Amino acid sequence: DANGPAGGAKGARYKSFPVKLHQMLEDEEFSSCISWMPHGRAWKILRQDEFEEKVIPLYFRHAKFASFTRQVNGWGFRRISEGLDRKCYYHEMFLRGFPHLCARMKRPIESVRNSCESRQQPNFYDIRSFTPLPSIKANINKTGTALNNINQGILH
Repeated sequence: DANGPAGGAKGARYKSFPVKLHQMLEDEEFSSCISWMPHGRAWKILRQDEFEEKVIPLYFRHAKFASFTRQVNGWGFRRISEGLDRKCYYHEMFLRGFPHLCARMKRPIESVRNSCESRQQPNFYDIRSFTPLPSIKANINKTGTALNNINQGILH
């Protein structure tokens, strides 16, 4: 099936990395191992082993977490090192509910330091109070799952 995630998956192998990543995050089937944060401006890998074994091979020719991480860094995603979004990644053009913004993402020409300095840590929980993302019914259950996982302390 040309619309499924594997072997051309949703054309997956011919789409840019950000488009494939957005598709993964929108697929409820994978919400136990990769999920948007409640504010929809960052995402987190919840279960690395499961993600590497079950999800990566559906979207990429490789099945290595290290290769996936190189792609994340190569596309300019920043990793948050403190606060509620610790170990999450974000990019200004990568937002829940706005997959069309992925087309504006380009691989940076020069190397970008991908971990935020302490003083530069974004606070997406404050941002959402004055610039909320639209509510998306399809993400309500996924957001609840992510919150439950956070509350149960299974994120690592």
